[in-house]
Amino acid sequence: MLPAVVAPATRALASLHRLFVQNLGGYVPIAVAEVAAHLHQPANVAKVLLSDLIDVGAVITRPPAADAYTDNPEILEALLAGLRNL
Repeated sequence: MLPAVVAPATRALASLHRLFVQNLGGYVPIAVAEVAAHLHQPANVAKVLLSDLIDVGAVITRPPAADAYTDNPEILEALLAGLRNL
């Protein structure tokens, strides 16, 4: 447990570190939205934090898998139906 006098940014880094370690030592891809949810911060805050970590080499990124995006009409229809139900 971190002392109460630790800066909020340090607390966020410690929380993010725990998240990565809990996910198989940090080698499992984690979405920005999941990081933001874990930190209880907006996605934009998580993006800035992750950007800083990328700059210092503490986090690596890679493009999505080739099959992550598809032109499959069934998937697009299911997405559209889900959005309409919101």
